[in-house]
Amino acid sequence: VIALQCRKDDKNLIGLLNKINDKETENCIRAERNVLKVLDGDCETAVGAFAEINDNQIKLEAELFSLDGQKRFHVKLARDMKKSNDLGLEVGEILKKKSNNSYKK
Repeated sequence: VIALQCRKDDKNLIGLLNKINDKETENCIRAERNVLKVLDGDCETAVGAFAEINDNQIKLEAELFSLDGQKRFHVKLARDMKKSNDLGLEVGEILKKKSNNSYKK
């Protein structure tokens, strides 16, 4: 993944960036980031998420560890590729519930 930023009102540059954007990669990144968003994850959160697309299905696997590192919480789900945003939110919510917030200070 290569991330680029530009001004939100720079229509010319946004048009150029849209031409080189890989939509499948974008969907994977959105799903992975939504896991972190739900968990309110930061640099100290022991969490990992990996998404991949096969045959119009997005598969997301994520794991979260308790703050003391003693407990591991794991989720693996697949959905239609059009549901990548929702999948990340769903996986994040499942991890949050399973962990009972044991990953936070």
